[in-house]
Amino acid sequence: MCSLPDSELVKIYEELLRGKLHFNFLLGWSYDKIEFTPEMKKLGLEEVSSNKNEKDDRFLLRQLAERVPLSFWSEFYDCAPEKAAGKLAKNPPFQKLFDLSKPILNFSDSGWAYHTLKENADEKMADALMGLLPSSQREEIAFQSERGGYIPDSWFNEDGIGWGMKFSTRVFQRMLRNNYYLPKETAEQLALYFPSEMRKPIEQTALSTAAQENNTSTRFCRLMMEYMDLKQRIDTLLNND
Repeated sequence: MCSLPDSELVKIYEELLRGKLHFNFLLGWSYDKIEFTPEMKKLGLEEVSSNKNEKDDRFLLRQLAERVPLSFWSEFYDCAPEKAAGKLAKNPPFQKLFDLSKPILNFSDSGWAYHTLKENADEKMADALMGLLPSSQREEIAFQSERGGYIPDSWFNEDGIGWGMKFSTRVFQRMLRNNYYLPKETAEQLALYFPSEMRKPIEQTALSTAAQENNTSTRFCRLMMEYMDLKQRIDTLLNND
């Protein structure tokens, strides 16, 4: 029930939260007091925050804020949903404690994910939400990556539709940031989703790093090229049949 935007449970969350949050362009966010009740416990809400720096009444409001759909924020900001998504991503309530990805994933709202990532595509947000976007929209997201060498499973979309060149290039660059562990399984997965045009930059990378002894990136690139060539041969055979 909590994953259905129009469910009675979600409507209760909205009613409890409505009127308790306030945003002023100059002063920022402010919050009304809210008391915990036995009924709230039945709704799945917790009374005490595990974070000593978070007040319990703020914690209660944050739980509610992480359980309401985009339509609530559209009403809150009095604007179109896509604009509300951008405003919320740019300056969310409860500062860093608020996990905006929670409600987006809970409601599987791809539109909300898209407009959020357009405004905030830091590594954490991109890792969580990119899997909700179709290939065409991923091309528009210049996501940030610091860790490198890790691609969330959710990015390998179940529909099997290949990725665009821009997104594939960013993923490839992310992988190359980690020259210590680049698994064979990931090379095979990427080869299935990368467009054929990616083979050239992969080959160029393999050649430029070949002189470096025991270079993990070189082996990884060569593996991807082998898998991409195999995929191409299979596709050719299927098309001929």
